[in-house]
Amino acid sequence: MKCFYHSDRDAVGTCKSCGKGLCPDCAVDLTKGLACRDKCEKEVANIIALIDQNIQFSPASGNIMGNMRRNTFAQASFLLTAGAVFFLTGWATDHILDIPGLLGIVFIVYGCYVLRRGLKLPKQ
Repeated sequence: MKCFYHSDRDAVGTCKSCGKGLCPDCAVDLTKGLACRDKCEKEVANIIALIDQNIQFSPASGNIMGNMRRNTFAQASFLLTAGAVFFLTGWATDHILDIPGLLGIVFIVYGCYVLRRGLKLPKQ
């Protein structure tokens, strides 16, 4: 790739703001990205600050599996409870094979699947 501003020179990187190829004379290294000298420096500094802010507010990556495991168990508990309520409603009305009973069976089967999937997740 050639420099956008000097077509006879090879580019050493691209501007983080506009994406143009830059040679060493046109590039300003802002530590976490290159910028066009005297053109995109402010924009690239803003982009870097935004990325740093997003990283700061993102959850710690080490806790993601623990959260996923906990959420999976919560989902399975909800499905199994709802399935039991629907199934027992169908059973109490002697219509187990009508909509409430069948819906209960579906919820219970899917809840068991989600629970089994959650048990396979690695522990933190």
